[in-house]
Amino acid sequence: KSSQSIKKYSAVLVIKEFCKKLQIITFNKLFDKQENYKLIFLALKDQRLHVRTTAADCINECIRMISFRDYHDDQKNKYLDLIYKEVELALFNPQETDINY
Repeated sequence: KSSQSIKKYSAVLVIKEFCKKLQIITFNKLFDKQENYKLIFLALKDQRLHVRTTAADCINECIRMISFRDYHDDQKNKYLDLIYKEVELALFNPQETDINY
């Protein structure tokens, strides 16, 4: 259980730093067909505050990237709506879902 906890925290920490430093590559990898962004939202359900806080920082970076990208408003709204729905699902869905990070 402890090694899985470390992996989970490490995953969101790395994604957070990638979001800051390698924005275009990270954004395209997060929001591709494999839906890698869901890892961040699953981390919002973690019992440990530092994991949830880091996941929230990742989401903040994603929102920042979307706002600075050269999109039409409807494309921006699509991504922002997706993020909002995933946050809502992660925070208010009573089912506990966990995956191997």
